[in-house]
This record gives sequence, structure tokens and C-alpha cells, in this order.
Amino acid sequence: MFSAERWAWAFINAGGFEDGNTGEESLAVLKGMVSALQGIPGRVSGTCSAAQAEGMIRFALGGIQNQGAELACRTVVLLIRKGVFTHSDALIGEIERILEEKKGVLKVILESAVPMEPDFQAALERRLQQKTRARKIRLITALTPELLGGYRLRIGSESLDCSLRFQLREMAVHLQAAPGGTGTTAGGFSW
Repeated sequence: MFSAERWAWAFINAGGFEDGNTGEESLAVLKGMVSALQGIPGRVSGTCSAAQAEGMIRFALGGIQNQGAELACRTVVLLIRKGVFTHSDALIGEIERILEEKKGVLKVILESAVPMEPDFQAALERRLQQKTRARKIRLITALTPELLGGYRLRIGSESLDCSLRFQLREMAVHLQAAPGGTGTTAGGFSW
């Protein structure tokens, strides 16, 4: 079973990111290699050996010799050898998450039914930074029309749902839980 977190920590530890190296260069090279290899149909799905992939990568690097390129190359070759190259996007996402966490960057996903005003986004970032004491907030916005209105925040595995859809669902649950099971009666109307 593939563990993106274990692979990510191996990549980070092998890169010496603890010694002041931010890992940006190694990660950028890794992303480029993975993207290039994913763009070659069938080349890494079993028909391409690790040695062939390493040859292609080293040729593409054009003799670039640095720690970041070497680490990325070895990681891609190992992914291919172990037959888990298809999980490379998950690995890259986990590396990004860990590096951002180390830098004090908090990734927040803001989903809304309609585009949010820039002033609201800026105020939200300031408030989240105050509450979480993160050095920086990386706010990612996504349009999710099924929310109907309002917004939903996702921070790691936590979620804060302030959407109209959630509020309507909660209202329906409360009305169904009233005596009689179909809602309450007020002034002759059934709710």
C-alpha cells in the first residue's frame, strides 16, 4: 500500500531541508519530471523500465548536476521501480503540505457558490492568521454552486460550513425531529 506521507518524509529527509534548504528547487524539478513523464502515453505504465526512465530523465536534464535534480531523478526512478508512479501526484501534494507546514503556511480552501469579494477574502485571511497564528495563509478559492450561498472553509481535515445548503439541511432535520415526525404546526400551517 502506498503511503504518500512516508514517501514525502523520505524525500524531505534525503533533501536536507532541515539545513535551511527550503526544498523549492527539488520540488519544482520533481513536478517537472512527473509532468513530463505523465505526458508520455504508456511510457511509465509498465512498458518503460526504471533504467529507461532514468535515461530519459537524465537526457532531459541535459547534464544539470545539482542536489535538487539528483533527488528528484532518484525519487521518480524509485516510484517507477516500485510500481507506484501513478501515485506521484499524491506524493507531490503531501510534500507541499509538509513544507508549507514547516514554513508556518496554513492552506485554507474557501468554497463558495459565487465568487467572493476580494475585501472579504483579505479580511478572512487576516482573521485566520490571527486565530491560528500561522505565518501566512494560502487561500485557495473554489466555486461550488451546490452550496447555494454562503461559504465553506476547509483547513486540513476540519471543515466550517456556513453555506445556505447546510443551513437548509439543518433546518429540515430539526423540523423532522419535532413531535409527530413531520414538523410542527403553528397557526394552522404545517412546517
